[in-house]
Amino acid sequence: MWLWNFRRLLVGISEEVAVVLISSNSRPKRNIQKFIRETKTEFSIFKVNIDWSHWQWIGIGMFSKLGTGKRIADPKGKLFAPEFIDFAKAYVASHWITTNSQEGSSQLLGVLRVVERALIVQTGKANPIDIDLLVLNHADQILRETYSVDGAYTTCRKLVSFAKFIGRRGLTVNDTTSWKSSLPTPRRTHAKFGKEGQSYRKKKLPDLDAICALGQIFSSGFDLEAPGNSRDIFVTSISAMLLGAPSRISEILALSDDCELEEQDENGVLHYGWRFKSVKNKKQSWRIKWIPDDWAPVAKEAIRRLKVLSEDARKFAAYAEKQLRLLEKGKTDKLKFYRAPGFPNVADDVPLSSGEIEQIFGVAEKAMLLRWGLSTRHGCYTLNDLWGLVLKGLPAGFPYVANVHNTHLRFDNALFCFWPGQLHGKARKYSLHVATPNQFQVGLVGNGASKGIFERRNLFDAAGRPLRALSHQFRHLLNTFAKEGTGETYLSNEAINFWSGREKKWQGQYYDHEPIEDKVRKATDALRRPDGSLKVIDIPVVTSDLDSNVPATQYWNISEILPRVTADVEIAHRSPVLWTYYGGCEHDWMLEPCQHHKNCLNCTEFFCIKGAGLDAQERLVRLKALLPLLIEQEEKAKEACDIGCPGAHDWHKYQALYRARVAELITILESENVPEGAIIKISGATAISHLHRVLRETSLKALRDNLNERELVESLVQTYDQESGS
Repeated sequence: MWLWNFRRLLVGISEEVAVVLISSNSRPKRNIQKFIRETKTEFSIFKVNIDWSHWQWIGIGMFSKLGTGKRIADPKGKLFAPEFIDFAKAYVASHWITTNSQEGSSQLLGVLRVVERALIVQTGKANPIDIDLLVLNHADQILRETYSVDGAYTTCRKLVSFAKFIGRRGLTVNDTTSWKSSLPTPRRTHAKFGKEGQSYRKKKLPDLDAICALGQIFSSGFDLEAPGNSRDIFVTSISAMLLGAPSRISEILALSDDCELEEQDENGVLHYGWRFKSVKNKKQSWRIKWIPDDWAPVAKEAIRRLKVLSEDARKFAAYAEKQLRLLEKGKTDKLKFYRAPGFPNVADDVPLSSGEIEQIFGVAEKAMLLRWGLSTRHGCYTLNDLWGLVLKGLPAGFPYVANVHNTHLRFDNALFCFWPGQLHGKARKYSLHVATPNQFQVGLVGNGASKGIFERRNLFDAAGRPLRALSHQFRHLLNTFAKEGTGETYLSNEAINFWSGREKKWQGQYYDHEPIEDKVRKATDALRRPDGSLKVIDIPVVTSDLDSNVPATQYWNISEILPRVTADVEIAHRSPVLWTYYGGCEHDWMLEPCQHHKNCLNCTEFFCIKGAGLDAQERLVRLKALLPLLIEQEEKAKEACDIGCPGAHDWHKYQALYRARVAELITILESENVPEGAIIKISGATAISHLHRVLRETSLKALRDNLNERELVESLVQTYDQESGS
């Protein structure tokens, strides 16, 4: 019965829809088989370049047991149990399909590894049907023992989602949706005072000496035609782009060569930006990242250099795509070898010498022929013989780039489309490659086999160590700079989150590394007056006499005057307002504008501010003009009630209440005892509120997604708690 009581919160949902909430699951074994089968089919269409049967998925990771390490030479005995591995693949693939992103896949694999280990310890086998609260508790304990504090907490959040997922889908014989982890939330070190907070912030922010060094290298210029400069052009250009706007390296590497745009604002000022595919914001994945005007010339130069660097590879990609279309149509007579810059003067049907093959492909003849499984004898092959092999050897998924967030990215317009080995001055032509985050990171700080840009150029810190900066630190730096600004350079949290491409407000808190001491000092300075007192403005004091003079109201609530908002201290909540003829309606930024604004005077979120200005007086005039019309409608409704018209009673009740509210609001606005600036909000409204709209949309979406009773109710309760502030 509690389900039906909760249903009363949902305005506009019929009894027939509510009946659909009660459903039952099939047997877990059958559900798991169906889940694997359907996910495998959908995944084969979604990502055709991934071999489902392989134990390692490129860009995702290995389906290996806990503790096997990051590199596996021989997978025998190190992979998930046979009864568990397809279930694990289906779970990872389902997440990839749903989010259209590989982000978080490593954490999902971490969850699956601890669950498999816990299953084997508790049940002796790894059958996912047997997952229960005891198994999840054991998995929780394994996380404590094998992960760092932050890593365990982050992975455990995914474990909670996993427990709810298998419970809602009926993939286990036990109820797992109620499971909660006992892991405590890690301390927010970035919000700490003293050395601990400083140490944390230092790890998250790049060395400013390293940033300055990159700027000096970038500004010194490069010979773009020299192969030996390719890696430094690549590293410094990306660094300049990361400093132009808060970006993830995966978003930068997924840019197209036509990503740039310029638009005028309302004042006719031209602004520069990039179209990009946001990783975090799934609702508006295609967005524009605006570059500050002072940085725009640097950003433009960085993209110009990258276009020059990738031009040859992109031209080949466009040509190869046209040739593949001809091959599909059977027009083999029109197939012709692509002649890249520096191509030797040789005919298409003349056997090639070893020197010519090396000149064309950038690889020794023997290595090239062995790669294709051909004979290594000299002079056996012509360009015509090799062109078909070149086309067959193009990357999987060609002409589209695989394993990037921008699934529409093609090789011929990918800004970071290069020849393999090009960044190291040893380009292997007639094959394609799109740069990876790891290539940028290695080019920046190096690894065991390669030196980073700072070490190659002998740029060291005071301790004699190479300067260091990580790709994600640029994003942290810009967010911190934006938070530290004051006055004209002040940016609100909403503006910073939008600039950074975030979907959720809370995500920005982990990028704010302004020292707490500075925040306290700034707030104190903002509140301090010349006489030393901590006040910003003189706030009117509401005395008991004033309270007693405010007229008693039946339908409206009158609140005190709010203080002004300063640039550095957000005293009041910054929420959007939909202004109407009679006042304003405020709601959360995450909600769409109200669809019931024509019934504002019956809505709990409507408010009216008393004032002496022209707009306030016009609002009062409109209310006075509305009152006679409501009285007339009330009288007509009463006449209809008197003669017994069906439905007239409800209309009369509504019009009488509406008239009473408007009359009382006019009295409040005209009362000398209500101070200017007082906020007047309705009490006991009857119109559909934003909360009811959110609950209704949540329930309808859940029904469309075929969720079961428990999952729907849990979703509604969570939505109710979030929107009601409880």
